[in-house]
Amino acid sequence: MLDSEFLIYDKRAGKRHVQIGLGFALILLLGSAAMIPGRLHQLERIAIFVPVLDTMHLLFSCIIAAVLYAMGSVLRARALTALATGYACVGFLAVAHALTYPLTFSPTGFFGSREDSPTWIYLVWHTMLPAAIIVYALLKERPQRPGLRGPNIALCLAGAALPAVVTVWMTTGPSAYNDLERDRVADIWHFAVLLLNAGTILLLWRGRRSILDLVLMLTLWTWFLEYVLVLPSAARFSVGWYAGRVMGLFSGLVVLLMLLIEMSRLYARTVMLIAAQSRERDNRLMLGEAVGGFISHELRQPLAAIGLNAYTAQKLGVDAGSELARVLDDLVQDSRHAADVIESTRALFGGVGGDRRPTDINQLICDTLLMTSQDLRNRNVKVRAELDANLPLVSVNRLQMQQVFLNLFFNAVEAMSEMTERPRELTIRSRNGNAGLVIQVEDNGPSIAAGAGDKIFAPFFSTKKQGTGMGLSICRSVMQAHGGSIQVFSQAPFGVSFEILLPWGEQPVPSPRAEKSAAL
Repeated sequence: MLDSEFLIYDKRAGKRHVQIGLGFALILLLGSAAMIPGRLHQLERIAIFVPVLDTMHLLFSCIIAAVLYAMGSVLRARALTALATGYACVGFLAVAHALTYPLTFSPTGFFGSREDSPTWIYLVWHTMLPAAIIVYALLKERPQRPGLRGPNIALCLAGAALPAVVTVWMTTGPSAYNDLERDRVADIWHFAVLLLNAGTILLLWRGRRSILDLVLMLTLWTWFLEYVLVLPSAARFSVGWYAGRVMGLFSGLVVLLMLLIEMSRLYARTVMLIAAQSRERDNRLMLGEAVGGFISHELRQPLAAIGLNAYTAQKLGVDAGSELARVLDDLVQDSRHAADVIESTRALFGGVGGDRRPTDINQLICDTLLMTSQDLRNRNVKVRAELDANLPLVSVNRLQMQQVFLNLFFNAVEAMSEMTERPRELTIRSRNGNAGLVIQVEDNGPSIAAGAGDKIFAPFFSTKKQGTGMGLSICRSVMQAHGGSIQVFSQAPFGVSFEILLPWGEQPVPSPRAEKSAAL
């Protein structure tokens, strides 16, 4: 079993989830109580009500079963597989119920059905799902076995269809019992299903409750109220009968919506996680290149000096066959080898320049802001984008420039994180300069300390307690590789502004974007 707290199968229902569930349960209870006085009142028969209702039950059940089968296979959870089989069985029984209902597709229904055939199918229908939920509740705490394969799921579907086939076979054609005996057994079964729903709710309530458990309890509570409206003796097409059938449909809709919402949320979190990992990987690659460039820059000069000095010593009259000559020769070769190793290590990370393409800088800024929008909202940062719509396209490595913007945005957010005396604002501007495009990233946080402006782009220099000191160094390396520059200015009375200059290149290309100057 995967250990994932954010999956609905594992995620524990918190206090807020329980309160919402109890609120829905109370609303359903009050609605049912309001209908009880007039539940026996007969209404006009709506011919398409039953086929439409059963079709929607079939649709909801098929989608729920497919999602649960997929989750059960991936998570290797037999409990989810049992629950999926229960919903598949509901779908098959909904089809049988619609086909055997009189005056729907034929005057008496298909398969030689009797007047009470739909009632028996409905009883089996409302027995199988609580039974599947009981199996789910008993299996979910047990150790999981290897995941399902296709043939196993096919076998489960065959098992889900079996109750529908057997029920249709037993409830159609001549009966060995008279109408009175069948009605007596049906009434007893109705009350038994009522107790089964109540008992299953109590079983789910005990112990550790997940969000899925809470939704299943709400489903069973809806069915419980449905039976209260129908029993005793609420005839077909009465107020209680219509209300009960609609409430039964509502229970399936609740489960379906919960699964779709949770699966969409899981998908969104997965995409965000992959994007964050991708950014982290790219940042590490550029960090490695920057570190390699720093080491290469710092070591190549002393290594070259060592080699040159050794070579000079050789030429100053050292005997060719002496021990000192051999040592100097080894020193020259080792210095060259060390320089080659440093250069090859740096080459593993590739050049900072990378693949460049004509890019709309305004669009790149907007895309980067979208990536960081959640963090900006969480930190209560107001963003203003004052972007010149007439900027030409400029040839850059999109990924590396995006990393530059990310570093600057996050640095600004962190600089303002402890600020409480004024609103936090981040302003991004773009315009045409004399030598290229100018992008400014400005915050209203604390100003940089005196003397720190010259060091702020140096590798491993950081004003943050847990900073690596490589973020702005990477930004400078990227800008230098693009033939541009980055500078920092302290604002008065507070704030910091970073200014990026990107050269146009040989032939600027007009940007197709419309004007973008708005408060985000």
